[in-house]
Amino acid sequence: MDATVRQIGERVVAALEAAGYTRLTVLEYVKWIRRLEELSRRQAGVYTPELGAEFASMTTSPRTGKFSDQRRKAHRRLRDLFDSCLLTGTVDLSLNRRGQEPAVPQAQAFIALLVSWSDEIAERGLAAETRGAYNRVARGYLL
Repeated sequence: MDATVRQIGERVVAALEAAGYTRLTVLEYVKWIRRLEELSRRQAGVYTPELGAEFASMTTSPRTGKFSDQRRKAHRRLRDLFDSCLLTGTVDLSLNRRGQEPAVPQAQAFIALLVSWSDEIAERGLAAETRGAYNRVARGYLL
């Protein structure tokens, strides 16, 4: 399925509204989708898993220049929704578990290693639950 960020974004927003998410939450997703859409312009707006991985890796706040855990979580949630929609054609909100993220290592080298591992297993095309299980084990080891 070849789809643009705008097309998938509209489906995500519609699914969030249909599921009864608050207006403020939906507007936050719209803001993130806009950022992703800006990033996708260099490839004619088409969404790819590689674009999603690049977006998820954008964890530095442009305002402060520092790592933002909130941005990391938000970008990964959106990437997971977009990847799932691209793969299955449906928006699976069960992937969207805000507030239940486990602790991450504090050392930058371990964070980089964990991000690299997450990207590696995503490239293998593993199911979301399998990736989650592998990431939990890796995170536990690094902690």
